[in-house]
Amino acid sequence: MHKYADDTYIVCLIPARNAQSREAELDHVTEWAQRNNLPLNRPKSVEIIFEDRRRKSQAQYPPTLPDIHRVT
Repeated sequence: MHKYADDTYIVCLIPARNAQSREAELDHVTEWAQRNNLPLNRPKSVEIIFEDRRRKSQAQYPPTLPDIHRVT
């Protein structure tokens, strides 16, 4: 018997005030996946930015992560 994990969703929510920890959080997810024999397909991964459009101030987005596509 063979089992495959395909298109698994791993959600990691990071508040804007901790945006500098995104790379470290992604490293933790990568390490977890490796320990559990699950390859992490970074080019298939996305970073989603949610913003509150009711706020008047314009958000300053952090730099993009390597190999990770950003969507809003």
